[in-house]
Amino acid sequence: MNRRTLTRSFLVATATGVALPGALRAQTPSASPVSSGDIRLAEIEGIALGLSPDGTMIAGVGKEDRFLVWDAETYETVARSEPMPEISIIDHTSVAWSPDSTALAWSLDAARLMLDSDIYVFDIDSGQITNLTDDEPTDQDAVSLMDDDVSGLALDVDLYPSWSADGESLYFARSTWEDVPEIATSLWRIPRDGGDATEIAVLAPDAPLLVSSIYAGMEDGSVLYATWPVDSDGPHHGIFLVTPDGEVEGISTGMLARTTLNMVLISVAPSARKASVVSTANYARLMGSSWIEIDLDTGVPTPFEEVLGLPIPQEEAGDEGLALAGAPAFLTDEAGALTGYLYFTADRGFDNFTLWRQDTEGGEGQALGSFDNAERRGSRHIPRIEIADNGMAGIFFGGNVWLTTIPGR
Repeated sequence: MNRRTLTRSFLVATATGVALPGALRAQTPSASPVSSGDIRLAEIEGIALGLSPDGTMIAGVGKEDRFLVWDAETYETVARSEPMPEISIIDHTSVAWSPDSTALAWSLDAARLMLDSDIYVFDIDSGQITNLTDDEPTDQDAVSLMDDDVSGLALDVDLYPSWSADGESLYFARSTWEDVPEIATSLWRIPRDGGDATEIAVLAPDAPLLVSSIYAGMEDGSVLYATWPVDSDGPHHGIFLVTPDGEVEGISTGMLARTTLNMVLISVAPSARKASVVSTANYARLMGSSWIEIDLDTGVPTPFEEVLGLPIPQEEAGDEGLALAGAPAFLTDEAGALTGYLYFTADRGFDNFTLWRQDTEGGEGQALGSFDNAERRGSRHIPRIEIADNGMAGIFFGGNVWLTTIPGR
């Protein structure tokens, strides 16, 4: 399948009608706790994309094609990049903080726009953006994969960077786009400061742009990834693990992959024994279970409604509309999770979000607060919750972020 005949089938497979959750990381306790407070809207001039692991900063994009970092308390600008045209086509779901909160990485929105993509790193201290995997054949980044000017060339399309546990390396998915019958997807690693990239494993010899998300923060050097292949009944659909020696193992495939389509990893528990996954296809169609907990030891999937005993099924909300759950985030002690309900009504659209804490043991749970939807400034349609090391939590939706602290986490 060449670059032109693949386009339509791939775009149909990925166009679920919703934007995807951002780059994931495990929540690991280390920083000093901060005092609890009410949910507050961060008053920043830009689109919010991620909360730093230490809970002190918010990253996002602003005017004039700049990448920005704001203080999470004062909302003052901490770091600002020079203008860069590619900032306008960042894949918002790919933005990933380094474990030490000193840098961010991202890739471009290649799958949707059919563009080449590299791995970029923004250093907060210097304000510099570095393209770690630059292979452009012209003097212009992000060339179109469908452009006649690139015919006969091999373009490395690099996507979804994820930091290693020590923050010294980045793992990413690569598909080398060229006029050949089959295009592979592979897992690669590159040092944080640049240099030669190393191929770790071939994930699929015949499925380009296969990966939807990567998690490389496991202490033993293993890497998790999820997929969204064109063929949902094929062997590449599911949650997989790449071992430190480069072996690819299926974690949850088969029936899970056929009933939970277009999966994306959301968060991984600190013990790396379980992960939360969203089915973007189910979420977009308002059908079935959208949020799944995966036991990474056994591969057994369980809908989060069953795990947490949530009080309102996401398919029902009575006269007030439809309640859509927010992406669950594991608490640092793994005693439960944060999720929430985003209400949708025909006359008001996305209306109100309630943040909900639920222990794994069940029980009544606890509503931690709610907010009305502000003006949407971005394309993120799935509320995503992030928990920082100091107990700060961010709820990202529609380009905005609401902040609160989690008591007794």
